[in-house]
Amino acid sequence: SFEIVDDRVVRADRFEVGARHSESDIRNQRILALVLALLSVVIFVHFIRVRGTTVVVDEDGLTIGGRMIGWDAMESLDSSQLKEKGWVTLRCRGPEGEEAVRLDSYAIERFDDVVAAICQKKGFELKGAEPKKAD
Repeated sequence: SFEIVDDRVVRADRFEVGARHSESDIRNQRILALVLALLSVVIFVHFIRVRGTTVVVDEDGLTIGGRMIGWDAMESLDSSQLKEKGWVTLRCRGPEGEEAVRLDSYAIERFDDVVAAICQKKGFELKGAEPKKAD
């Protein structure tokens, strides 16, 4: 604290800086900074990956992230994780046998419309949750 008289400081108490940081404190802060930087990179890469996911449903089938899945290759749609996790799993035939493609409502902007279009074209039914109807 200090005292001011006529715009002048007439008394000031001595202020002492607290204890210095130990070597382990500094090391822990550097480790924390490194971990946070790595976590930031992982989150940024995930954001770019999700942002770059393009989904198109047309007369040929479903194109997701540059991969084309024809209507004839689609076998079923598993909606058991829709309410809890926010995704459905499209089961389809691929060159190496049956494959599972996750359609995630957090990654696909018009998720309900995409799922509704697939259900309408293939006659699949969602158990437990109905998506909006595609126009």
